Amino acid sequence: MWAQFLVVCGVLTLNSLISIEGCTQIEIMAPTGELVVANADERSDDVTGKGLFASVTARGGQHGGHSANCMTFTNKYGFIFGTSEEGLSIHEHTLDLAVFQSADPSHPSLCQEDLTSWVLGMHATVAEVVAGLQTVRVVGSGGAQYGVQDASGASIVIEFVKGELRIHNNSVGSDNSGIGVMTNDPTWDWHLQNVNNYVSLQPTWLSSNNEGIKRRVPNESFYPWATNAYDKDPPSIPEPIGHGYNLGSLPGDGSPPARFIRSFFLRGYALRNAPPKDLNATLILGQELLNSVYKTLGTISGKTATDLETTPISTIKVLSATTRWVFTRSRTDLQWRKIDISRLNFAQPGKEVEIAGGSFGFTDITDQLL
Repeated sequence: MWAQFLVVCGVLTLNSLISIEGCTQIEIMAPTGELVVANADERSDDVTGKGLFASVTARGGQHGGHSANCMTFTNKYGFIFGTSEEGLSIHEHTLDLAVFQSADPSHPSLCQEDLTSWVLGMHATVAEVVAGLQTVRVVGSGGAQYGVQDASGASIVIEFVKGELRIHNNSVGSDNSGIGVMTNDPTWDWHLQNVNNYVSLQPTWLSSNNEGIKRRVPNESFYPWATNAYDKDPPSIPEPIGHGYNLGSLPGDGSPPARFIRSFFLRGYALRNAPPKDLNATLILGQELLNSVYKTLGTISGKTATDLETTPISTIKVLSATTRWVFTRSRTDLQWRKIDISRLNFAQPGKEVEIAGGSFGFTDITDQLL
């Protein structure tokens, strides 16, 4: 096997053996105009993120040809960490039901393994990617889908279902009114329909839900409440006795449908009730949403005793006409590391940098107390 650059859930790494386990992608438009793309890389083959590297892929490099029947190409744009110098970004996600296209003599074949490099190296915008996909046939053994964003805020989901190309508009828009969420199996359109099953969730205090059926509790000594929990009225039922009941029935497991629902509603409620005022607050919201889908090692079981999924790497990308940043953190060290893509030289290959720490990360502030 020869080593190749793969974009796996937003992580660009020099590794030919990495398997794609699954991902969660959440998009938020900052009030200052930057698209923030938060992505959780979920896998079982590398539980720390240690040993994953990023380095510049320069313009003019020869790529493609993963198999003898697949096209090669010379990339026009340089890229690193799943993001190009033009501000185009791609994340590869598991889609086990994916079936790629069949070869067609009238179109060049693009190997599935070369798709991410082709997207980043040959296109500057989402619109160019959509047009380019009409000119090739993507062939391979399946198992993946792709989220693509650009510096304008445009976003799509690329899927191959029963041998046919499907492209979905996942843009959030300037007012965050779009979908902006992506996980894994089943297909993206199935997840949209599934959101309707959680229509009972709500973003506000739910005491008023049952105004018409509330009943006074008999004045008996056994009942522990002297008043309702959040007012001074005599006790009645049903009444909330704590915070968080508006999220009742929100799924908490690690499955793709649960992660999609959790990300969709938490993102939506946060934007409704506490919209970020600037880019910094948007980044914090992206971080919080990533925390909500984090997989603790040992809790997500697999087919074998050692096939235990976790979240070894998370990324946040910031894309606009003037800003191209990538932040990354690991399971062991939650301190974010930043790459400012606009400062890199894509005319030639650059240094290789490890993107994750392998030890528990902390800052000792004891000296400040002495």
